[in-house]
Amino acid sequence: MFELEKIPEEAVYQYELETRRIRVSVRPAYLHDQSDPEDDRYVWSYTVTIENRSKEPVQLLSRYWNIIDGLGRVQEVRGPGVVGAKPVIAPGESFQYTSGCPLETASGTMSGRYQMMNASGESFEAEIPAFLLESPYERRFTSRLACRGAGLRAASNLRFEARNKPVVESRPSAGETFP
Repeated sequence: MFELEKIPEEAVYQYELETRRIRVSVRPAYLHDQSDPEDDRYVWSYTVTIENRSKEPVQLLSRYWNIIDGLGRVQEVRGPGVVGAKPVIAPGESFQYTSGCPLETASGTMSGRYQMMNASGESFEAEIPAFLLESPYERRFTSRLACRGAGLRAASNLRFEARNKPVVESRPSAGETFP
């Protein structure tokens, strides 16, 4: 039923979603040096690439994030632009930035959307794919079935606590996403 494989701790996974010819890709990474599991502080960086595959320039106006920690607590974040910028992205070009997310649990998820405007003045939303925030302090078994309701590319089916111990995980191959 489940395919298990040992993966290196430094493996990188990318989540992608395209809305109206705007492709949003996210690569999360657990930050050991900024985390302190004994104080329930777990920190991730995530690198977002926004690629304009349309035929006209678009501008990112604002962001919305839905962050859910391992206990199901929800935090919503709204704000103008990203990392202090409201980038204009020309056709065929991309914009990339890195930000971070601290949690009090060893895992969580993030998803969201960007408010965009095209050169014609039309406003629309570009969805940010749901992605997992995982640390080596929690054991996860994931299936290759997508959790389509949440837009999650790798759905977590079973979770077992293994605090302060590296774990074996089963995940999609590095760089693999699900339609």
